[in-house]
Amino acid sequence: MSRKVNENYELLWEMVYHNPKEVKGTPARLLVKLNTNDPLAHRVNIYDWIEEHRDQIAQTIIKAVKNNESKYRCLKVFKVPFYLDV
Repeated sequence: MSRKVNENYELLWEMVYHNPKEVKGTPARLLVKLNTNDPLAHRVNIYDWIEEHRDQIAQTIIKAVKNNESKYRCLKVFKVPFYLDV
């Protein structure tokens, strides 16, 4: 029997991904969030873990640009609209 674990995401950083020659839909504004309920979130230095897995995370970012959202382990990337300055 499987049990769904509640996910609680905390914003780690916001970024703009710009690579229109390679990835359609860019530039794109993205939010990278950490699932604080995941055991990986409680490592001594999550930023060292992110550096170590940067290639997989980059693939997740590209998937999010294409699909509006993507997940890699304890990270989730959301594509969101750009802010409008009025």
